[in-house]
Amino acid sequence: VPAPTGRHVVRVHFRPRAGGVDPSLGRVLRGLPTVVAVSTGLRAGASATDTPIGAEVVLSGAEPRAVEADYRVLRALEREGLFPADRP
Repeated sequence: VPAPTGRHVVRVHFRPRAGGVDPSLGRVLRGLPTVVAVSTGLRAGASATDTPIGAEVVLSGAEPRAVEADYRVLRALEREGLFPADRP
């Protein structure tokens, strides 16, 4: 994703998963203000076979604090069960 000069860009990688993404947590992820791109497996309506090689989210914004805040939210979503196969 091309980013204009003066913007902060962070690529967030998730380890490979199978089983898809929790729909409600996926909506939260995609709705974060600095999310500019998501890999296929994190998009709405993705099937369980869309995430076997991992997932990536690109964050971008003029304010580094906003990008950092969304990064922390992404990792919290991951811990809370973004990928249902990770739940006990």
